[in-house]
Amino acid sequence: MSDMRYRRLGRDGPLVSVVGVGGLAALPQVGSVICGAMTPQQVTANAAAAGWTPDAADVAALDHIVPPGERVV
Repeated sequence: MSDMRYRRLGRDGPLVSVVGVGGLAALPQVGSVICGAMTPQQVTANAAAAGWTPDAADVAALDHIVPPGERVV
């Protein structure tokens, strides 16, 4: 798992993978997030990641990176 961290306002934040899973899971139009895992630790980390919920400032920062409605593949 990457040790890259999401930073907002210069503070350490959750792992980028946590932001990815939790951020997607928080979207009202997303019913589920499917993550690949190759180790038991990754399964545990993916399940825990769903517990992170972005606040309004996190959503604004993420929307700045990928504007709503923009397709990312």
